Amino acid sequence: MIRDGEKVAKEIIESGNIPDAIFAAGDFTAIGAMKVFKKHGYRIPEDIAFVGFSEQTLARYVDPPLTSVAQPTFEIGRAAAKLLVAQIENKGVHIPQTITLSGKLNIRSSSMRLTK
Repeated sequence: MIRDGEKVAKEIIESGNIPDAIFAAGDFTAIGAMKVFKKHGYRIPEDIAFVGFSEQTLARYVDPPLTSVAQPTFEIGRAAAKLLVAQIENKGVHIPQTITLSGKLNIRSSSMRLTK
């Protein structure tokens, strides 16, 4: 996953079309991309900001610390178990449902661009 972020960051830099920010599908992808942008002289968050998803422990320890969305993993597991039990009790009949759970945005330095 870190390598995925590195690969995409190289492609973005080579394109010359640098975005203001990147919201990565996972923290490790964001960390890989941050590494490549820093290696190419970009300042985070002054030149490009980053946000990851999944609140990996490493997010707090990279430089700068990565803003990340924490998933409600316990609630996800509980909802999945309830759906499984319901499907077993209904003898495999699947009843489509939409379940919405709230994550938590943990704002850190990687996305805190100061305005003048």
